[in-house]
Order: sequence, then C-alpha cells, then structure tokens
Amino acid sequence: MGLDGYVFTGLNDSTLALAARSDMTVNVKDGYGFNLRPYLSLSKTWGIYAKLGRQFGSQEATLRRGVLQTTTSISYAHTIYGLGFSYNLDAQWGIGADYTKSKPIPSEQTNSSLISVGLRYKF
Repeated sequence: MGLDGYVFTGLNDSTLALAARSDMTVNVKDGYGFNLRPYLSLSKTWGIYAKLGRQFGSQEATLRRGVLQTTTSISYAHTIYGLGFSYNLDAQWGIGADYTKSKPIPSEQTNSSLISVGLRYKF
C-alpha cells in the first residue's frame, strides 16, 4: 500500500458550447491531492496498482452569452480513481504510468482524466 501526494497547476483551459451564442470556459488554476495506492507485484520488476483519493483545487469559469461575459472563481474537491503500472529500475528507483479520472460533482457537465508518467524513489 502506498500514499501519493501531488501538486498541479493549470496549463490550458476547456470551452463547452452551452446553447446558441453561449459558451463556458473553465481554466484550472492550481491544486493538490492525495491517493491511496494498493500495489500488486507481478515480478521483481513489474507491478500494477489502483488509485483512490481526493483532489482539491481552484478554477475560473467564464460564461459568455453574446457580448455579455461573467467570470467566477471556484474552489472544488473531487474524488479521483485510476489504474497504473510500474517498472523497478533498481531497489530504490522505478518508473510508472497511470490513468486517473475524477468523478464530477452534480453541477458539472464535463469529465476530466489524466494520463501521467513519472519517476519514483522508494525511501
């Protein structure tokens, strides 16, 4: 069993067309999260794992209707889950790749997911 912690910053935004001449753009600002990561070793070098945790962050949502525009800052907390695999380079170092998805809250109409690759060090 492992515990992941991370921080992130938004690199781009996403726009969703709502109706004729109306759209909403969401720009993620920054955030952090924690995951529990149960691990199953397949061999001395390969393993698979699941992830389950919470992600906290802030974002700006801009609603445009014709020439009118309104921007709102929002804080959020999402449940996240995913799957991944790892490869041990030696006793301390390894690499991993995973797919993580966040569960949307009822007011959201979009989903978000992440594919990541990383370097790991075992203490």
